[in-house]
Formats: sequence, structure tokens, C-alpha cells
Amino acid sequence: MKNLNLPDCPYCRSEAGYLDSFFAKNKESHKCACCGRVSRVGINSGIFGFFIVTQIISIIAFIFSVIMGGRYCLFGIGVITLCSLMFYGLSPYMVRFSRWRSRDTEKQNDEIKTNENYSGSDGEKEIYSN
Repeated sequence: MKNLNLPDCPYCRSEAGYLDSFFAKNKESHKCACCGRVSRVGINSGIFGFFIVTQIISIIAFIFSVIMGGRYCLFGIGVITLCSLMFYGLSPYMVRFSRWRSRDTEKQNDEIKTNENYSGSDGEKEIYSN
């Protein structure tokens, strides 16, 4: 939590935008908008502690609203919603980009080559349905 910065490209050191890092957190790789090179996406280990804290606050708010009765129900829903929005809002700051290692690059290139071999094989065949 002490280092809340948006991720930098490991090649050109340009800072990724908020939406770029928000959508990159669910992917394996990210293409830099400035230099066009692909980097690996990793998640900072502090996000798990941050997740646990937000969930504990949500559970306490839920228990409080159930014990206190109906008039605090909206308060509990509001606190739970704010905790969830806070987690998702700050999660792009926990994304880190790193360079591809040579083994990973070779594996990625092999996958691209195999996908290229399969992509044109069905193009010449006609498919009939009766």
C-alpha cells in the first residue's frame, strides 16, 4: 500500500494509463502504447492483504447491520458497496509490468506459429450441411 503508482513499461519507462492497467490486470501480457513492445503482467502481492482488509470491513458492516435491525440495512449495503468500489478502484495501482524472459518469448513464438498453421487449414474446404 505504500507504493501506489500506475505501472511503467519495462522497456521505455512510460507510465500506463489507468484504464490500460485496469484491463491489463486480467490478462497475461500488455502491449505498450508508446513503444509497441509486449510485457508480462503481474500483480503486486500487497493486493491480497488489501482484499482481506476490505472483505473484513464488509463482513463487520454486514454483521452490524443485521444485529441493529432494519434501519441500518442501507448503511450496511452502502459500506459493502464502498469497500468493493474502493478495492476495484485501487486495484490498477497494484499491477506491475515486467520484461518477457527468453524462455517465455520462445514459448509465445511457438504458440503463435502453431496458431498460424491451424488458421489457414480450413479455409480451402467447403462445409456442407444437410
